[in-house]
Amino acid sequence: MKTIEKTLSLLVIAIIVTILTTSCGGGVKKSEIAKVKPEKIEISGDLSDYLQIVDNEYEITDDWGGNLSIKVKAIKALTEEEMKDKDFEISASLLGDNGMPVSGTGNFVIEYSSKDKLISLLKKGTGEEVIQLNAGLGDYKAEEHADKSKKFTVSSSIKAKEETSVTSSESTDNSSASFDETASSESTTDCDQFIADYEDFVNSYVTVLKKYKANPTDISILTEYTQMAAKTVTMQTDALNCTDVKYAAKLMKLNTKLANAAIDL
Repeated sequence: MKTIEKTLSLLVIAIIVTILTTSCGGGVKKSEIAKVKPEKIEISGDLSDYLQIVDNEYEITDDWGGNLSIKVKAIKALTEEEMKDKDFEISASLLGDNGMPVSGTGNFVIEYSSKDKLISLLKKGTGEEVIQLNAGLGDYKAEEHADKSKKFTVSSSIKAKEETSVTSSESTDNSSASFDETASSESTTDCDQFIADYEDFVNSYVTVLKKYKANPTDISILTEYTQMAAKTVTMQTDALNCTDVKYAAKLMKLNTKLANAAIDL
């Protein structure tokens, strides 16, 4: 049964290496925690009339990139028409005691999993939510920036949703047109859906590891492993197309969950 254990562990390693090297570019170890306060409770930009920061002291952790969780308060609702076909973004910048930006930290942008919370606040116009913001990998480094970071400011924007369209060149040659359509389709990845699918995959994999730990003689686990291994090919391709920083932090956390499950095996 050691073969099953080794195979499962190798799959974890393969997935993590693939995702990290193709979409994230590496990892950062856990480090010291910085404590920061908002320079002002107002949020600048398009959502300035709708949201405020709750005045408090917040922590920045360095766990596969910088992580900052802030509490945001709704002060006014957007109408249904104003929210239609719109994307909403908020981001934070770190400041030192002198109010100047901390060099090299980049922007902390809203995490994918916090988007629904933000939309809920804007719909209701009341209430508070904790919003997770993440820095790009390689930007915020606790050992270099924690002592310098004392405050932060938050900005916001409203953008029209980008519609993904797949087109092919008109041609009398049907086989050529079909090829163009296939190529266009394959180059387009719904990254939000990819993150959701990958999270489901990770949860399923952890379940398989627990099944093995409970019953190491269960040969059926290899069947489930084979099915999951086949999915890694598609995930690798999708990860290559989802390199935006807002996805990288979520991928890192999921890969950490995979690695911790393998360690506990």
